Amino acid sequence: MEPQEVGALRSRVFEIANDITQERRPPVAAARELDQIYVGLAKLGTVLEPFIGLAAEWDYDVERREEIEKRILVAAETLRRRLDSEPWLS
Repeated sequence: MEPQEVGALRSRVFEIANDITQERRPPVAAARELDQIYVGLAKLGTVLEPFIGLAAEWDYDVERREEIEKRILVAAETLRRRLDSEPWLS
């Protein structure tokens, strides 16, 4: 995620929380939206887990770079298939 994308999401979450505290929107509706954001991020996080640490592993383990690149390729193909087939990730 680009820093501006993270910043935009953070701003949206802050805006929702601010709307609650300023009584500009019903708390339950705002809580639902925050819940949906969280659930969406959690679900997306599960499909990204196979990538955690692979770049660092590649950086530090020069002799296994080819193997690590293959693991990245497999993880990317799995990710692509899951994003195509699971509507909750769209």
